Amino acid sequence: MYGIGYGMNKIPDAIYTDERLKTCEEQHRNISLENLFLNYQFTGVKGFTEDQNNDFIQEIYKIIDNFKSNSEVNEIYGILLARMDRRNLEGKITEETDNGFIIEFSPKQLSDELKLEIEESKKEYDEVFKYSPLHLWSDFISNERNPNKNNSYQKFDNDPLLALNETKQLVKDLKEGKNKLGIIGYSTPSFVCSKLLIEHVDCLDVDDKQFCKEVVDSTIFLLLSDEYEYQISDGVEACIRAIPALIFQYPEEKEFYISSLVKILLDKHSIGAYKRICDYVIESIHKSKLWEDDYEVAQAVLLGYINIQPIFKNLVNEKTKNRFYGERISKRLIFEELEKNYSDTNFLDLVYDANKLNLLDLHGLEIVYQLLPSETKYKTHLDIFSKTLPKVAPILLKDRRNYKKEFGEDSEIHFVRLQIFRKFASFILERENEEIQALIDPFINEISLTEETASFIEEIVGAQDRLNRYNNFWRIWRLLYSKIKELSSNSKNYFLQNIIINYFLAWRWWREGVEDWHSLRSESLQFFLNASNELGHIPSFLYSVSRVLNTIGSKFTIEGIDWIYAVVHQNKSLDLGDLEGNTLYYLENLLSKFIFLHRKEIKEEIKLKHKIIPILDFMVERGSIHAYLLRESVL
Repeated sequence: MYGIGYGMNKIPDAIYTDERLKTCEEQHRNISLENLFLNYQFTGVKGFTEDQNNDFIQEIYKIIDNFKSNSEVNEIYGILLARMDRRNLEGKITEETDNGFIIEFSPKQLSDELKLEIEESKKEYDEVFKYSPLHLWSDFISNERNPNKNNSYQKFDNDPLLALNETKQLVKDLKEGKNKLGIIGYSTPSFVCSKLLIEHVDCLDVDDKQFCKEVVDSTIFLLLSDEYEYQISDGVEACIRAIPALIFQYPEEKEFYISSLVKILLDKHSIGAYKRICDYVIESIHKSKLWEDDYEVAQAVLLGYINIQPIFKNLVNEKTKNRFYGERISKRLIFEELEKNYSDTNFLDLVYDANKLNLLDLHGLEIVYQLLPSETKYKTHLDIFSKTLPKVAPILLKDRRNYKKEFGEDSEIHFVRLQIFRKFASFILERENEEIQALIDPFINEISLTEETASFIEEIVGAQDRLNRYNNFWRIWRLLYSKIKELSSNSKNYFLQNIIINYFLAWRWWREGVEDWHSLRSESLQFFLNASNELGHIPSFLYSVSRVLNTIGSKFTIEGIDWIYAVVHQNKSLDLGDLEGNTLYYLENLLSKFIFLHRKEIKEEIKLKHKIIPILDFMVERGSIHAYLLRESVL
């Protein structure tokens, strides 16, 4: 609540809201009133004397007794008051941990009415949540996002058939209208059956597999119907992830499942900020390693999408023109129209036709790129990139204002651009050295002083951080350099700042405290020295170098002094603009550490001293008191 509207009025925020927000960090905010009452009775208040604590605890007892004496309050909160009163509690050690023992407290005395109420509440609770352990075990998608999450339901891992039997009972309960967990209850069979097919299929007999298959099929059928209401964690994602496993188990139904995957790929409906429905298919194909295990099927899905997406788009446009305001477009009718066009088509028989790519718009090509494995070596896949990138790169790198003028309003373009940049970054880093230039040239030719160029470079840095393809990365960086140098002739351009910052690795996403990077080695340092002599007139370059030397380049401070000296020596009047504060901050940190470690050498080696002093002079001229003190210490 305190954070609502924060930042809109800075004076009240500084006077009041910041103080209120800080109270949210207090330790007592993490525990309930019940536990707080109980803790005080056992430990008292830190800082109180023994007598003060005794008086304080007696006051707590008076409060509890006062509420108990009120029959109306006691009727509603009797159980709570009994659990808060240390005088009426007995402890029992329930578990031993590395830090000691876990003690469970229970009331010694309760009225018959309260005992009955507790029993009924426990029965109701157990009934409502009896399938919760099953759901938590089965939700493998959440467990992937939280790999360190403690899974205390090993009984299902040890005996997957136990999970299956509970699922069958849950399905029976659902049919009888006994669901009390809402969407969790309805989605659990989908999660369990998908997990069993993916991870424990060897434990299933023919009938068990058929049961799981029917659950998955029914969920997919619902997704493709007009009755489906989009929700996160409703089991649909899990079932789509299970389709490759079903293809393996039921090869005679390959066409049906390929057709289903293609249809789902056409659905770009977003589940909030989570994912799109089509992303479920993309992840299913990659996580199941379908390209490696069954290339024929994965290729059929790819070619099926390439062939059908333009037709689907035209059908949707037609239906959109003819619908009434607020009327939903029927999936069923569109899929019926599609099937008329492809009733005689066998997806497994489709052949790659490069001309079909010309019918795909940017949004369709984004899905095609996502389907392809980044490390692919197949000629067909490389041809898709080489044929489409000359068309795609100019659109993606076009300034957003010019894009709107040329192509009209497109609410999804930012997302699509980011997705393609991210995919291409991984793809280009996985190429053979001799393939790189031809594939990146369409982008280099279109690079200009725009926010989009900065985003493109940023995604390559991010991909390299994940993939660590050292030689390819520096090959790409060398190819980009001449274009970056060309852009730097306009040093006052607003967008140049972020382009330089990203290109010279002052990436904003480096983790806190990082001191090195797998792709910054001694053999790549010449890159910075050359740039110091050629691009030192750019304010963001000095900022980038100083940030790098405080983060991923911390072990190259000796070389870094040469870079900084080259900049300040050749650009004594450099105006750092809005980067001055942060640049001086990084330079102060760097020089403080360097002088502390090398004070003796600086005083004895004239050459080194003649580099350090001009840097400090540069900083002092821009108002750095810290630099002034450092300079005095080495003169």
